[in-house]
Amino acid sequence: MEHQLVSLDLSDFNTIEDYISNFKLLRLELKDYKVEKIDDGMIMAVLSKLRGHFLVFVSTFYSTMDAFSTEYKMPTFTTFYEELSMKQDKLIQMGSLTSNSSKNQALISNQQNSERQGKSPSRDSKGPKSGFKNQVTSSSRSPKQ
Repeated sequence: MEHQLVSLDLSDFNTIEDYISNFKLLRLELKDYKVEKIDDGMIMAVLSKLRGHFLVFVSTFYSTMDAFSTEYKMPTFTTFYEELSMKQDKLIQMGSLTSNSSKNQALISNQQNSERQGKSPSRDSKGPKSGFKNQVTSSSRSPKQ
């Protein structure tokens, strides 16, 4: 059962909520067998599985840990889950993800296929043609005086 917990694959679930629910369920089942999983380890396990649009969330999480170094206090698993859910909601609002569960799965699958083929995920045919870098560069130029 412990192996099941560690080997849960996000792409096998329709939503983040489904993934976390299964994660929590396996954790409770392990608790019945006197195997206690601490929040820190659970959070790290979930972070290691996040891909695609959630990489900014993962990067921010690790950057915050690094910035605060020894003063950093790891959140509870519940708090972490709430923050991850809010990130998913923001991605849905921005149009990066849809609330349609099969679409979420397709995005994860598309990301994995792009990585395998050596393609940049930001260059897929469904995304905007002008990248964020171009937007920042053109909007950050000061007008000539």
